Amino acid sequence: MQELLGAEPLGTLPGAKQFRQMLGTDMRTTDVADLLAFSFLEDIMLKQSLLAEGDVRGRVRRIVKALEELRPSLAALVSAVSRRSSFPGRPSMN
Repeated sequence: MQELLGAEPLGTLPGAKQFRQMLGTDMRTTDVADLLAFSFLEDIMLKQSLLAEGDVRGRVRRIVKALEELRPSLAALVSAVSRRSSFPGRPSMN
């Protein structure tokens, strides 16, 4: 997860630094994974199935896989936002 949160696009999202810091504390990896799922995954059915998952390691693997599957769409979103927020020059003072 440290690698996933350190690379683009997830590493550039708000909160990524805090999640990386959490992984370096005594906080359980499963708790950090659950917070990541809550924060970044939107699929309600996936979230429900993760909550029902009794195998903790399996749940963490599924969360990591779901986050990895988000990378292409997040990369496109981050790219679009960065293009929109960068001005081609000085804006006029209208």
